[in-house]
Amino acid sequence: MKWMKKIYIYRHPELVEGGQKSLLRSCFDRLSMTAFFVITSRLQNQFYLNYHERDKENRIVFHTRFTGLLTVSLILLFTSCEKETDWNLDNGKLPKIVVEAMLTNEDTTHEVVLSLPVSSLNETPAMVSGADVKIVFNSTTYNFTEDSQNPGHYYSDSTFHGIAGQTYSLLVQYVDQDSIGHLWYGSDVMPPAELFTPLSLALANTTDSIYKISYVASGYDPTRYAMYEIFLDWRHISGYDTISSVATLYFYTLGSLDMGEIVGNDFENIYFPKGTKIRERRYSISALYAAWIREILIETQWNNGIVVVQPGNAHSNLFDLTDSSYNAAGFFSTCGVSEWNGVAE
Repeated sequence: MKWMKKIYIYRHPELVEGGQKSLLRSCFDRLSMTAFFVITSRLQNQFYLNYHERDKENRIVFHTRFTGLLTVSLILLFTSCEKETDWNLDNGKLPKIVVEAMLTNEDTTHEVVLSLPVSSLNETPAMVSGADVKIVFNSTTYNFTEDSQNPGHYYSDSTFHGIAGQTYSLLVQYVDQDSIGHLWYGSDVMPPAELFTPLSLALANTTDSIYKISYVASGYDPTRYAMYEIFLDWRHISGYDTISSVATLYFYTLGSLDMGEIVGNDFENIYFPKGTKIRERRYSISALYAAWIREILIETQWNNGIVVVQPGNAHSNLFDLTDSSYNAAGFFSTCGVSEWNGVAE
């Protein structure tokens, strides 16, 4: 069966802005308001009942008692429900390093990004500097140098390209903050680039000639895994010359459909005007990389399906040659890339 999804992470706004305390506090606030209206309603009913049955003096006495009782109730409600609770979360054993590396069949300067793991979405990762990075193919070694203006980003000293059907290895050697030396190793076999049918568009608004993407990956083959990267740019069109007039979307064909993916959210619709420039790139990816992407999707977008999985890190193809007990996050992938350029019309 076929499935295509765009990665995005849904974050509860209260969690993003204030952490777990804010969400818990919000729950208490809602409970407080509910209880307040229930108690107020009952006290008002009792007040009006006695108002008609007693004389003016008794009514004044009751009103005083009512006001005092209501004040005490409000104080108890809004002070008792303001208590904040700290959550002691067990992050488990975090990976020692996060590696982002992709080699393609394009003759260009390639990039490897190294960083340290984080335990929350809002945390900014620290970059790994001073590492020795290289890609090895048979007896050929391609060395990488860290960008002095952009720590943690390593670029190949020369341009080169991968060859379909060949195995490439990534080697990352560095000493961590605990003065422990590591030699990370990972390999992948590059699949061939393939011609593909470009995406299909549909008119979302015929009056203003507004388009949206209706279909990607026509002629799907479940034995050929792929990632589709789509760039949309309409900044050159009059009235749309803002930084928000661009978009990048990702779609995947990963070969299988798991139970946890059946009720996954639909990808976000992006609307763009006639004349929008479109660049679609198809990345042929290996079965190992497809499995890793599937794990990422399950951990982020699809962890709300019929079968909810236990949270965890996706399995990397990188491991430490010096000590197998250390684990890494990320993936070293090799991809054959083909590209199509067009205009929405």
